Amino acid sequence: NIIHKSRVQITNTMRLLSLSAATQEYIKEGKLTQGHAKVIVGLEPSDEKMAVDTIIGQRLSVRETENLVKNLKNKLPPKTALKLDERYLERLANLKEIFSKFDVPVKIKGKKITIEFDDIADIDRLINKIK
Repeated sequence: NIIHKSRVQITNTMRLLSLSAATQEYIKEGKLTQGHAKVIVGLEPSDEKMAVDTIIGQRLSVRETENLVKNLKNKLPPKTALKLDERYLERLANLKEIFSKFDVPVKIKGKKITIEFDDIADIDRLINKIK
C-alpha cells in the first residue's frame, strides 16, 4: 500500500509517539495541535505535563510554546506562563459565560480578553444590553 504522506510528516508523527499517553490523548481530542506537540517532544515527563497544562490552560500559540519550552530547557522561569490556579480558571469561565449571555463572541488567551465585533452596530447592541 502507498501512504500519501511525506517522509518528514511520517517522521514527525512517529516522534509524537514518545509523548506521554495523556499528551497523545490531548492531541486526539484536539486540545493540543501537532505543532504544539512537536515542540514539547524530548522534555522530561514532569516538564512535559507542566508545558501541556500551560499550553491548554492559556491557549498558547506554537511560538509562545517554543519560548516556554526554551525556558524549561534552560530552567528559566517562563515569561509567558501564568500560574493558573482554580480561582483564576473559574473567573475566566464566569467571564466567558457573562459575555455569552450578551451573544458576544470572546477569545480568552492568558491575560488578554478579545471581544469580536463585525461592525459598529454590534458595539451599539452590546452597550444597550449592558445599560
